Amino acid sequence: MSYYTERHGMRNSVEKTYAINTDMYAVLFDFCERYHDHIAWRYPAECPDGAGCCGLDLEKLNAALKFEIPTLYRSYGHIAKPNSYDAEQYDQYALLDYIEFIAANCRDFTRGNYHPFFSHYHLTFLPTGIHSFHEFQSEINEFFAKAGLLYRLTDATKIERIVEDTPLTPELESSISRIQEPVVRELLREAIDFYKKPNPGARQYAIEKIWP
Repeated sequence: MSYYTERHGMRNSVEKTYAINTDMYAVLFDFCERYHDHIAWRYPAECPDGAGCCGLDLEKLNAALKFEIPTLYRSYGHIAKPNSYDAEQYDQYALLDYIEFIAANCRDFTRGNYHPFFSHYHLTFLPTGIHSFHEFQSEINEFFAKAGLLYRLTDATKIERIVEDTPLTPELESSISRIQEPVVRELLREAIDFYKKPNPGARQYAIEKIWP
């Protein structure tokens, strides 16, 4: 970074892309790992003393994700970060599915007393995860912007593509609600949802929904 850039707080322009390289994958994967305790209510590791949940059971999570997100990258049977030599062997859209999975299952929690014998805290989960989800959403979207990745994690816990200069304006989307025919209205809404999904196959499906 040049002296002028440092002094004036300016950054070089970042190339916009939909491609998630291994370095980006690693950072996004680490964000997800930091929120493992927030999804431990679903896959709890139980305290041997019977005091309840004390964190996430990674074996339970790995077993579940084989069915939830079967193409998520794994090493020796466990979800992991790919190395640079694995560039052709990971599914970046599965990583985005994993981010959605974390977002959808985030719960706020409180830590109880520290259990020194087992070196863990006992976790008590709240009914909702509004606070933790918004923290996760903010971190993910901030990194998307910093890395030039054209995606956003929405309030509905879904990742959308950002399409620049798209004819699909907010005004056009809102006009769909005024269509009188319910079948046509729902067809167009569903097509728009698929059009925004990151996976190219979903976009093709969106086109086919409108022009079968």
